[in-house]
Parts: sequence; structure tokens; C-alpha cells
Amino acid sequence: MSLPEGLKFLQFGWWVVHLLAILWLYSYAYRKGRRDEQKAQRLRAGTARESAPAARAD
Repeated sequence: MSLPEGLKFLQFGWWVVHLLAILWLYSYAYRKGRRDEQKAQRLRAGTARESAPAARAD
């Protein structure tokens, strides 16, 4: 089955390119979100450690 002239761009290669672009964008955003969350956890752990009273050795 042939596509009409106005829809010729919707061939296999068009779908492949767009699928790869969507996967790349998703993986980039996922890695960036994970990296930001890990950085935030390290900052929270650092401030919690500083504000917690030191353990006394009796």
C-alpha cells in the first residue's frame, strides 16, 4: 500500500529517527534527574551531619 503524496514523510526511516530521538531524550532526562537527586541527597546528608549533636564518648 502506498501512502498519499502528502504523507510520504511517514515512512519507516521517519519513525526510526523519531523513536531514537525520543529514547535519547528520555535517557538524558532520566540520568539528569537521578544525578540531581543524588546530589540533593548528599547535600541533605551533609547538613544533617553538621546539625546533629556529636556523640559523646563517656
